[in-house]
Amino acid sequence: MRYLKLALKNTAREKKRSFLLAGAIAFGLSVILLVSAVGDGLLDSFLNQQAGMISGHIVMKGFSLNDRDRMVSRIDRDDSAAALGREFFPDLERMNFRTTTYGTLINGSEAMQQMIIGIDPEEETGMKKLLIMESGRYLTEEDEQGVLVSENLAEELMVGPGDRIMLKTRTQQGMQNVTEVAVTGIISGDLGMISDLAVFVRRAYLNRLLNIPEGASTEVHYFLADPEGSEERATEFWRYLNGRNIPLVDRPGDRAERQELLARLSRQEWEGTRYYLSSLEEDIPFVFVMSSFFNGTAMIVMIILLGIILVGVGNTLRMVIYERRKEIGTLRALGMRRAPLLWTLLCEMLLITLLGTAAGIGIAEIVGAALRNITFDGGHSFMDLFLYRNHMSLVFAPERILTTVLTIVVLVGIASYLPARKAAKLDPAKAIHSIA
Repeated sequence: MRYLKLALKNTAREKKRSFLLAGAIAFGLSVILLVSAVGDGLLDSFLNQQAGMISGHIVMKGFSLNDRDRMVSRIDRDDSAAALGREFFPDLERMNFRTTTYGTLINGSEAMQQMIIGIDPEEETGMKKLLIMESGRYLTEEDEQGVLVSENLAEELMVGPGDRIMLKTRTQQGMQNVTEVAVTGIISGDLGMISDLAVFVRRAYLNRLLNIPEGASTEVHYFLADPEGSEERATEFWRYLNGRNIPLVDRPGDRAERQELLARLSRQEWEGTRYYLSSLEEDIPFVFVMSSFFNGTAMIVMIILLGIILVGVGNTLRMVIYERRKEIGTLRALGMRRAPLLWTLLCEMLLITLLGTAAGIGIAEIVGAALRNITFDGGHSFMDLFLYRNHMSLVFAPERILTTVLTIVVLVGIASYLPARKAAKLDPAKAIHSIA
């Protein structure tokens, strides 16, 4: 305790030097935390908010051959393999049956190809919160042929709520099907580019268009409380199903090879249903690529800034020792041993480091809050990848903050040790007489 008291007095006495060094540490830490928060925020936004619109965290598809030996995707409501997800995932929040295909929306001379997702609005109550309506309304039981389109798509097709447009798709037998649908609602562009990836209709209606039984679907989406590591969890689920003798499509580590397996499967003959598992990382890979980019950038920034901080700490402590040689010599002459002197100098650097890290965390939080409150207009551009409802999403993970702070404290301690040890070994007589 006496070392800390003495270190506190010395730190307070040298206010300017202590402030500059603590400020450098604060600046470096705040930059590291802000870059990391952007990467974590991007991933969190997609995993916990936007991804639910397009894909589950784990997706199961069941492939079978129809009467024309054409490979089609179909999973029935009472499918025993799909039900095993309830047993395997302890943090399963919901399990949704969806029908997904591609189609073309046509209004006059304007046409746009889109992913078409058939949902059960009454079951997927969370979708109503995710799909913010710019105008019109969410799908209801009355909207049998209703469709929800993005704000950007509505502008391209020049339609609004209540307008009728043509939808062209292909049945699972390969026959072209054209029907008329009504625009029920327009999804707000505040959700960013993710809102442009698909349009939504009632699953039962889409099943009729694709010639699928009303109670069936093309895939099952599993939504988990902790979606991170979805690729590894999908592999673990695959192994669990394989142990239950469920007929599966192989799941090699190379994702391109998985697609080749599906292509080969479509040219083979078999009986029954073969199940294929994919993860959010596989279905929406660019999100994880961007997150990895930010995390990698944060790591590079951290290494550079830590290097600068460590050089600054070492040089500062050498200057302190040089300027305080007479004081150190006097303390040694009065009987202060090497170990107490060493610990006093290290405690000084520790106090400055803790002051700097506390300030750095505060600066990062303040700047982060300011960035969250700024409204950006990405204009459906690449910028939208970083936005949610026209605002940046930043996540300051406590474990990341703690790890970064501990890393800085340990490295500063290492950088301080050699100069402090050298000071503790100063000869008292030489130190006192070194400065006139």
